Amino acid sequence: MLHKKSDKKITDLRIDPPGVYLEKSAIHGMGVFAAKDFNIGDTIETLPLMPLYFRTNYQGDRMIYNYSYVNYSCECDECKKHGYVIYLPMGYGNLYNHQEKEQVNARINTYFESFYAEVIAMRHIN
Repeated sequence: MLHKKSDKKITDLRIDPPGVYLEKSAIHGMGVFAAKDFNIGDTIETLPLMPLYFRTNYQGDRMIYNYSYVNYSCECDECKKHGYVIYLPMGYGNLYNHQEKEQVNARINTYFESFYAEVIAMRHIN
């Protein structure tokens, strides 16, 4: 994941993934699949990110880490004292399956300061 600042505002985002759908996956229960072709660099989905109240030092449910994003790059005093902020993705954000590096079709760019992430195609997807 890339962690960088964005000029976009959450109100500028179109949160509508018409190019993908959910289906059973042989890899891990449910997965996100392409309903159309995507070229390298295309945005597959834009995901709002909702910060959770409990930071990493106080999060007791380990499953949360499987379905959320954590801003491990923050070096503020609050993060040093209480742990990092955990963000729950909306949309299909927690249903993208993990793959081996050489099989990855997309990357997720996170913009924690603006509360969203983008799923970007890393290769042509049919």
